[in-house]
Amino acid sequence: MAILTVPKAIFDHSLKLARLPLDAVLAMFDNSDPSAEVAEMERERATRLRAEAKRRESKAEEELRQKAEAERRKREKATQKAKRAKDKRDKAAQIEKLDAKEESLEAKETAVRARREAERVKAAAASAKQARKDGGAGV
Repeated sequence: MAILTVPKAIFDHSLKLARLPLDAVLAMFDNSDPSAEVAEMERERATRLRAEAKRRESKAEEELRQKAEAERRKREKATQKAKRAKDKRDKAAQIEKLDAKEESLEAKETAVRARREAERVKAAAASAKQARKDGGAGV
């Protein structure tokens, strides 16, 4: 049953229930032609019931619209929260990556300094060795 047919069904059943006492009285008198006064009362009552049904239907539609809007806002907030959390994780990962890169560059710089120092010591040792050879040959 669709959401819009529920108020109509309620109206139909309410109308039948409301007519039940009048139908019973009419059946007791076995009068198939109700008086004009009763007919007018029924029309007025039917008009009131239709107005009430329409009011209830409008109220139900408004409540449904409000619930849908609240659900939409809730989904939007959840989406925004998830996006913020993802952005935060991405930034943390990027910082971690940059820290690792910085450590790597520092390690390379230390290795380059050590290599230069080793080359300088090796050159100094070779120069000292050559100086000993040159100094020892002339003596």
